[in-house]
Amino acid sequence: MTDSDMIFKAFSDLTATKGTYHNKWICDESLVRILHMHYRNLKDIDKIRSKLVRRLNSQSGAFDNSNTLQLYTAKFQAICPFTATRRQIYYYYVGTGLPPPMPSNAVACSQAPALLSFSKTNDRQRSCNMPKQKSLPDEGSAGKKKKRKAASHTTKGGAAKSITPTPTKKRCSPRIAEQQFVPFSTQMGELLEDDGDDEDDEDDDDNNNTDSGGGGGDNNNCSSTEKTIPLYWQSPEAALLFGFDHGADVYNGLEKLIETFSTVLQSWQGYATTNIIQFDNDGGLTHHAIFELRNKCLYLRTAYQIALEELQVGVKWEDCCNKAASKLAPLGFNAASNGRTIMKWNRIFRQMHQFPNPDPYVANGLKRKPRIFEIFPSAAVDMSNFILDKLDHFHVEMLRDYVKTTLLEQLNEEVTNNENFTEDSDEYKLVAKYVDTPPSYSTVLRWVGYLGFKRELAKKCYYVDGHEYPEQLRHRAWFTTEYLSKLEVRSHRWVHLTQTEFSALKDSLDDEKEKEMLEKVKYSFKGDNDEDMLEFHVDKHKRLQEIANLKYGAHGGRTSTRMDPNHKPVIIFGQDEAIFHAHLSMTHQWVDPNGRRALMPKTQGVGIMISGFQSRELGWGIPITKEQLVQINANRAREEYFDKEAALAVYGTTKKKPLGSSPGIVKFPYGKENGFWTGRHMNLQTEDVIDVVKVTHGDMYEYVFLFDSSSGHAKKRGDGLDAKSMKKEWHSSPSGMRNVKIERKEGFLGPHHDPSVRAMVLIGQEQTLDFTSDLDKELGPFWLTAQQREEQRHDREVEIPLEQRKRRVKQKSELIPELMLTEWGKLEGQTKLWKMKHTELVKKAAAQNIEINITPATKTVHGWEGKGKGLLQVAYERGWIDKTNYKRYLVMKYDDDGNLIPELSLRHLIASCTDFQTEKSQLEYVCESLGAKALITTKYHAEYAGEGIEYSWGFAKSLYRRHPLAQKKTTADFLKLVDKCISREVLTVDIIRRFSARARSYMETYKVMELEANSTETKDSSSEDSPIPHKRIETLKKILKSHRAAIDFDKGFIMKTVYVKFDMERDLLKREKKVNVSVRVKPEDRKVAAKAKNN
Repeated sequence: MTDSDMIFKAFSDLTATKGTYHNKWICDESLVRILHMHYRNLKDIDKIRSKLVRRLNSQSGAFDNSNTLQLYTAKFQAICPFTATRRQIYYYYVGTGLPPPMPSNAVACSQAPALLSFSKTNDRQRSCNMPKQKSLPDEGSAGKKKKRKAASHTTKGGAAKSITPTPTKKRCSPRIAEQQFVPFSTQMGELLEDDGDDEDDEDDDDNNNTDSGGGGGDNNNCSSTEKTIPLYWQSPEAALLFGFDHGADVYNGLEKLIETFSTVLQSWQGYATTNIIQFDNDGGLTHHAIFELRNKCLYLRTAYQIALEELQVGVKWEDCCNKAASKLAPLGFNAASNGRTIMKWNRIFRQMHQFPNPDPYVANGLKRKPRIFEIFPSAAVDMSNFILDKLDHFHVEMLRDYVKTTLLEQLNEEVTNNENFTEDSDEYKLVAKYVDTPPSYSTVLRWVGYLGFKRELAKKCYYVDGHEYPEQLRHRAWFTTEYLSKLEVRSHRWVHLTQTEFSALKDSLDDEKEKEMLEKVKYSFKGDNDEDMLEFHVDKHKRLQEIANLKYGAHGGRTSTRMDPNHKPVIIFGQDEAIFHAHLSMTHQWVDPNGRRALMPKTQGVGIMISGFQSRELGWGIPITKEQLVQINANRAREEYFDKEAALAVYGTTKKKPLGSSPGIVKFPYGKENGFWTGRHMNLQTEDVIDVVKVTHGDMYEYVFLFDSSSGHAKKRGDGLDAKSMKKEWHSSPSGMRNVKIERKEGFLGPHHDPSVRAMVLIGQEQTLDFTSDLDKELGPFWLTAQQREEQRHDREVEIPLEQRKRRVKQKSELIPELMLTEWGKLEGQTKLWKMKHTELVKKAAAQNIEINITPATKTVHGWEGKGKGLLQVAYERGWIDKTNYKRYLVMKYDDDGNLIPELSLRHLIASCTDFQTEKSQLEYVCESLGAKALITTKYHAEYAGEGIEYSWGFAKSLYRRHPLAQKKTTADFLKLVDKCISREVLTVDIIRRFSARARSYMETYKVMELEANSTETKDSSSEDSPIPHKRIETLKKILKSHRAAIDFDKGFIMKTVYVKFDMERDLLKREKKVNVSVRVKPEDRKVAAKAKNN
């Protein structure tokens, strides 16, 4: 429905239901105001009068019986009664009988006998029959309330009776919510109530001599103390002007707004006690914003006061605003030089009787975005990834250093080498600002807060969101399948029973559910003599492990009959690191009735880092005899480490050193002298372990190592493929990445690949990631012209304009050559200097009287030849780039809502390629090269990492905590106690197998959950056949999202379900009788102890 149709429908409905408007001449402006009064939504239509006139003129007819609509029109040049200007006025007549006589002039229309004047005492006559409006009596008026009417009557005694509006919820300011309002129609066709014929009201008015003049004249029949409100304040125009609902008490509402303005002006923080600012919950406006707010309140208060005194029919609101501006100007207030400014403020304020919050982010409900994230959206992603990679030890200074040394350098190179960024661009100016003055600590802290990170009390817990990330779910599904379906059938974890042995086992069990479970998990096959045999996993019941220990000896089981005979058996090792501190104690303390407690050390004390391996077959560590140790060292005598870079960094030589003990457990006293345990240490320990097992178990086994997903274990190869380290265009140095072979189209080549293009790599060819081949040197970057390729081929020094030269601190590459000329530098050596931090080098240089600042006059612009190809070139050679629109591609491109656009994000396109996705870490590469296999367990899943080694650390630390501080005072005592708690006498083979079974149960649980999620049936049969009860699965879903360390979520299992027999624990219990140590003892041990006591 068009606006014209809506207006005409409103006119038709109104005249059809209201006899008041029949057989009367009504001018166009009066008709518009009548429609406004009855239909509130028409006020949203622009130029309503012109649209109404055009439509009614087209529908009106002649002054005879042929006019079936009985709608007549006339027009005359006359003085408008509303604007007091001369214009062409249209008059309309809706008849119900004979046609009216055609009026000869405007006076004939305005003075027709059937018309009702607006007011007998008004000095300006209205020219139409608008319903008569009357003055509202004062709140003190006596009288009994009747049903709501459009006009008020008088009682027999002459006192006016108040017609009180119906209470309703105010749509605007809560400060005047106590006022009474009339519900207003907002839908077409819904009319205001009418109390009957207006002509009767006119007669009553005449008989009672009631004066309802707009000028606020006295009512002769009212009390002398009664206040008469001018007629204007009852009109819809007044309500609209000041933001009230139609029918509201505008006069009193305006007085309350004046009181609110006065409250704001009483004190500097006066606004905070009101609700005059939208979304101002903390009252945190700036001084400038408060100053502007108080000015607006002052001007509006003055204008409102003048309006209450003078505004009525014939007086303009603009006149009141002009008077307010003139009144305040002599007092030194110049915020509003004229009334139009005050009128603008009023239009803003009347919307909700509040001023918008001066902060645009608060006003729009947005989180304030730092400038750097607005201009460089990828910076937010890079910072978030940096924080997440170092979340366990992150601090703001770490990010600040990364921004100064890495991120700003990348951004500076991006804006410098991109011709789209001029010196006047926002990108160039922002980077130049931060390069000249790096962001402060508080600025970086604000960035961290915007990215959603917050600082809380440290606790051991899962990173819940990460635990259920889609990529982790995919890896978990792959890993559990690899472990349960492929590796375990080749492991010593199975037991074979005859039917007789199985029957005897079931007869020894009392629980029927356990018997049913064994029936479900058995696997039937034919034995050597065609005998019926049953195969079970040793974890399905504790008795099965006991039987396997008796039948198969040290390894505690045999391989599965379903193993491929062409494959070797496997031994699976789990690895993890843990730190023991000397002052590690109980998390809670006992306090006596007087509040006294043991005095605890303030620090954690000296610490030692331990890296350990464990397996079901060998238990904790890797036990070796003296004879085996001699053989191992003999084999290593003239060998070098495979990871030569790691060996040089850690040992200073690539040659293997003789081992003094088993490398299965390595104790590393970290600190300033020895540094910290890194991925290089892990690679070397793994090589040592492989050397050991090849002597102790030979080549008859395949060795599989499980590592958690830490940064050291996942460190990429030296020449590994890494899309994250690649820039958009060419690098300033060789990339260091190896050439890669394109094996097939799928997963390697994109939709824009064209084999006829020389620059594009073909299937079976190797792609170079540096501009080093003859073809690369000939073609160069694809987006450069032939002239540009030659100009930018080699590095060149360009002069920096004088106005752009900036003083900066010298870099490492500039400080170290100068330091090497000093005696101190010669003693330290160049290698040690390069390992020092930049800040430390600056201090050393200053101490040697070396100038640490420099103002470069030239800068190096790096050419492309011999340098690493960027993402843009590599993606183009693989056919992922549309050459005609290559400028649309960014390193990471996001839409306006912050969502990644994958097809235009270069890093995403390259990282999604198969060779980049399947790139092995340095640790995996080392193991594979030495004939072993390394598997990285799922990130955030400590519950099944490393063959249950998390439980081993938790158990050992639980025992360590229970020893008194007196046994941990000296470093020697501390190390001795640690050795005792992690010894094979404590962490026995039986305990390691129980911990491994616990970790495997989580894998099995996840696998069942995966099957449930993938099932399309209402009730998944796989869940029913699973040996894990469904109730436990549902419980685990909740438990696994609330913990991280095994000692937290399985403390009960660690301390209550493990049978301990070693003397240290019993001695410990004797020393601490009052401490409730939750360690369970076997029932048969209790009986033996009871008999001994009785005897």
